[in-house]
Amino acid sequence: MPNAPKAPTRFKITFSTEVQMRYSFPCIIRFYKRPLAGSDFSDQTVSRKQTQEANSMIHHIDLRITGVKLTLLCGLLVLTTTVCRSSADVSIALQKNNAPRALWVWDAGVASNANDQQVFLAFCSAQHINTVFLSLGDFDDVKKLPDENRNHLTTQQLGDFLERAHAAKIKVEGLGGDPLFALTRNHHRALDAMKRVLNYNKTAATQRRLDGYQWDVEPYILKEFKTDQHDSVLEQYLDFVNAATTMVKASSANQQFALGFAVPFWFDTAAQNTKWQDKTQPAVFQVLDILSQVPDSYIAIMAYRDHAEGSNGSIGVSQTEMNYANAHTPKVGIWVGMETGDVQPASITFHGKTNADLEKAISEVNSAFASSASYRGVAIHHWGSYRELIKR
Repeated sequence: MPNAPKAPTRFKITFSTEVQMRYSFPCIIRFYKRPLAGSDFSDQTVSRKQTQEANSMIHHIDLRITGVKLTLLCGLLVLTTTVCRSSADVSIALQKNNAPRALWVWDAGVASNANDQQVFLAFCSAQHINTVFLSLGDFDDVKKLPDENRNHLTTQQLGDFLERAHAAKIKVEGLGGDPLFALTRNHHRALDAMKRVLNYNKTAATQRRLDGYQWDVEPYILKEFKTDQHDSVLEQYLDFVNAATTMVKASSANQQFALGFAVPFWFDTAAQNTKWQDKTQPAVFQVLDILSQVPDSYIAIMAYRDHAEGSNGSIGVSQTEMNYANAHTPKVGIWVGMETGDVQPASITFHGKTNADLEKAISEVNSAFASSASYRGVAIHHWGSYRELIKR
């Protein structure tokens, strides 16, 4: 097994109120060098480089204004404003962004490797991630991988990971998908995988159970979707959504089991109108109606843009789905997805941008949909690229 990546050292700023009666000065700002670990995180973090710059500025101020305590305190305030300004958006967003956050994870190694578990769960706590969509490797597959493969995940490893995640107040759902699963001839393969998960939950202790399962099927990748078979592919896909919903609904031991489907934002257009069970409407509306049969269901809209506001931002491209869900399926949740991967075109991802840019967009999405009954929060795609974004 490769060694787990070493967690980057970060620093936190803490504020302590000390009323200075002599100078009528409200507070002193102190810098602490302290690694970020586990759930011990602050509302504001700065990088090593920023801290070095801060220390240099402190020395400069101290040399120039030695002996003038009030002026020095004011200087520290100016210094802090300077240091924090570049990450002010992150600070404000972290304080305001108290809506749930989810993270897509396509690496089962975060569960199978004990060292990676610790790093990953600490990262989730620090970034306020409280729901994880986790690829289960070969756990839900008939074919098993070699023991040394990261994506070989045993029942014991999964249970240990789930217990630790739940102790950190992080929900974990299985994640699977293949465009071929949209076709009727392959439905049984996908349903067998989910059945293995449901059966695992029946015998596992509460803290060692999966909290749900998300399907990322993406039928539009199939070549048939771009032909005169388009409508047939969508109908078969909806049959699968219904079959998965029926399976979860029939599993009495999984009443709290969430079922979700990742969908593209453009599934709400007239071009995706689909007739299913004598009702014709856009494919995403059909999905929402089907999922409303189970109590804990949702869609995750791949609303991938490099900004939130405006008609072509993540908010605008998610609005139709949110309106429909609020009016017709308010118990079906909606996650708004944001991309951080190195994908093209650049306008659909935060790759190359800063974490402050992402946090600003998350704050805007949260504000836009705060009053929507169906809104679950923002889901970030994905663990590997998001971690790199945080490092910059």
